[in-house]
Amino acid sequence: MQPYYALYQAEQEEGEGEVGAFQVLQVLSQAHPERGEQIAPAFVMWYNEYGYIAIIHCSMIENKIKERAILLRQGGSSLNEISEALNVSKSTASLWLRNLKLPSLAIKILQDKRNDGRKKGSDRQREKSLQRQDGISALAAQYLDVTSFSEEQTKGLCALLYGCEGAKNDTRAAFINSDPELIRFFLLLFRQAFRVDEKKFRVQMHLHEYHNGKQQLRFWADVTGIPKEQFSKVFQKKNGKKNIREGYQGCISVRYNSADIQRELVSVYREILKRGQGVIK
Repeated sequence: MQPYYALYQAEQEEGEGEVGAFQVLQVLSQAHPERGEQIAPAFVMWYNEYGYIAIIHCSMIENKIKERAILLRQGGSSLNEISEALNVSKSTASLWLRNLKLPSLAIKILQDKRNDGRKKGSDRQREKSLQRQDGISALAAQYLDVTSFSEEQTKGLCALLYGCEGAKNDTRAAFINSDPELIRFFLLLFRQAFRVDEKKFRVQMHLHEYHNGKQQLRFWADVTGIPKEQFSKVFQKKNGKKNIREGYQGCISVRYNSADIQRELVSVYREILKRGQGVIK
């Protein structure tokens, strides 16, 4: 490191002329301010109305700061904390301390700080994500700020859902999904869009070995509004080595015995796609 000198305003505390007998009051000028430290100067140059003016060699300043950095690090201070406390750059502190062996207590303190920092960072990220989601949800609510859907809109929405999750090559309407809210909404639209005979509904549950059949029957009967007597035999999935999915209620196939309704749903779905390509550019 190239030597440099700093000009300080100082105040004598002990006998005049003694090295280390001056308390630095203010840095008047300095080549590298980020390395400055309030320590005793090497010698006094002159005295004026502001007090003693002293010159300090950079090596004296740096050695004192480095000693304090080592003590702080051994006490469990992070590089950021040392950089802020001693007014040095983080890279300089890292260079000084990179080969320093720390006691086990300091290692534990630093690890706890890192874990705490990660948790705080994760919490902040989660909070920002929730705020963004709230904004998106509010915007979505504005898009759909209508009192009710028209008959045509209802049938169109029902057809779009069916086009995504329904059977298209069948002689009856069949809608398959594992999302209870999606199943509930589809059936709401289906019942409003068509004159249905509730007795024509059939439901088959697709469950894993860990599911309780009776509990799932009660659950899906409540979601669909279809009597338990109209549920057919359960299709048992092999669980294999898959983990149990908490909250997963299985998958169901809701069927309605009408080829005409099935054809109409598929036709409306395909017509929406065809016209949409010409409207949306």
